[in-house]
Amino acid sequence: MAEVVRVGMLGIENSHAIAYTRLWQGEAPPEQRVPGARVVACLFQGRTDEDAEDERKNRDRLQEELGVEQVVSKPEDMLGAVDAVAVVSRAGNEHLPLAEPFLRAGLPTFVDKPLATDLDVARRIVALARAHDAPLFSASSARYGPEVTEYQRNRDQIGAVRTGAVWSPAHRDLGFYGIHAIEIMSALWGPGARWVSAFHSDDKHLAWVGYDDGAAYAVQLVRYGNARFGFTYLGEHKSAASDVTADYVPICQLMTRMFHDRRTPLDPEVSLESIAILEAFRKSQNGQVVELARAAPAP
Repeated sequence: MAEVVRVGMLGIENSHAIAYTRLWQGEAPPEQRVPGARVVACLFQGRTDEDAEDERKNRDRLQEELGVEQVVSKPEDMLGAVDAVAVVSRAGNEHLPLAEPFLRAGLPTFVDKPLATDLDVARRIVALARAHDAPLFSASSARYGPEVTEYQRNRDQIGAVRTGAVWSPAHRDLGFYGIHAIEIMSALWGPGARWVSAFHSDDKHLAWVGYDDGAAYAVQLVRYGNARFGFTYLGEHKSAASDVTADYVPICQLMTRMFHDRRTPLDPEVSLESIAILEAFRKSQNGQVVELARAAPAP
């Protein structure tokens, strides 16, 4: 692969399209720039929904400010012009059709959070990637926030954690921002979730997520107050609470590394479990315990 990977950007109504492109094009502060990739093409879908204005404005910024040379109207028109793609559409139900041509071509593909809006579609994305040997990476930037990384470095000092909580704002549907909290939980305390018990109201969604080892963690998604991500925990040796910074640089660095070495930074099985948790979160009402669906994709 070329020293500088040619990246296609899809789902440009999302602010992430601008954020990642700035890092790759060298338009961010020097300490934040991510070398090794450059966005050379983007998809303009001609949206007519609530995101139409953002798509138009971001297309203009990508071309005029960030030097993206090619704008296409169909994903497959990028084939041959790019070495890898970032699918960052806000709408999780658009991720499969946007990513499919590139997965079938075996290209390294980043799919922004959430991987999909339901588990069956998420399984199809992972199965496509495996069938065509396409490296696939899907995660929230919050998973790689500096506070999460610090916790991971200090596990021995913290000791065993049997309970804790994660939180994030709730915007649009449950999964749009809820995936951030679930990804933080997964990064802190690992995969292995077994069941979800949830309560929903107009201004919040609350759940307990139970794990195979007997631990249980609270997930809080709220539609009021300050728009922050965070977590708290009760450890064997230490307890603390922390905000989480959703820093785009670490996840962009991981994408770039995958674009070059074709090794995914995160097992897709972990991403599938996050979608399975979201699905159970939606299904559970008034504290009903919902067992997680088997997350493995069809062969």
